[in-house]
Amino acid sequence: MSEFNLTKQYIEETCSYEPDFFHQIRDSIIAAGINEMSIDADSAQLLRVLIKTAGVKKVLELGTLGGYSAILFASILPHDGHVTTIDNDIRYQPLSKGNAEKTGYKDKITFICNDGLKAMEALAAEGETFDFFFIDAAKNSYINYYEWALAMAKPGSLIVADNTLWKDEVPDPDKTSNPIRAMRRFNEYVGKDDRVDAIITTTGDGMTIARVK
Repeated sequence: MSEFNLTKQYIEETCSYEPDFFHQIRDSIIAAGINEMSIDADSAQLLRVLIKTAGVKKVLELGTLGGYSAILFASILPHDGHVTTIDNDIRYQPLSKGNAEKTGYKDKITFICNDGLKAMEALAAEGETFDFFFIDAAKNSYINYYEWALAMAKPGSLIVADNTLWKDEVPDPDKTSNPIRAMRRFNEYVGKDDRVDAIITTTGDGMTIARVK
């Protein structure tokens, strides 16, 4: 086992926590063959800590997939909190909605099946604002998602983007696949943005966290 994987295993065994009903969600996602695209346990724990620390009530998520992270957010939020999650892939809507219903959180989640940028534009036009944004969708659109998030953010809102180290290959200049180049552009864009305070963490597949000033 590599040093990185040993460290990751240690973190998950020591500080990551998944309630039992999340194991059922994970099993459904594995059965659908999309587990690799879902967040892992230590990423979930970081998101849990961030949301509780920031006192978040409204979450906007880009990339629903099997509903794991949307249900995670719903389970953390106060009774008057709400999650809006967007995905343009209709194939997984029954899975995500079914998981939300099974776990008792369907009333705290609004599912939007639409192109992410079009859906965000519509929400912004309606005057919607959010405390927390989670970006885990089309990598080439991360900068555009980020800008729309800023348009609906308030001072203190958090914007979290997943996969921003892409299998630890983003720092390697010899790696030049489309997702890697997209993540480099995004990280550099956020890192230079004086509208936010930002950091890149090595949690999971890499998470870039920006707090709106």
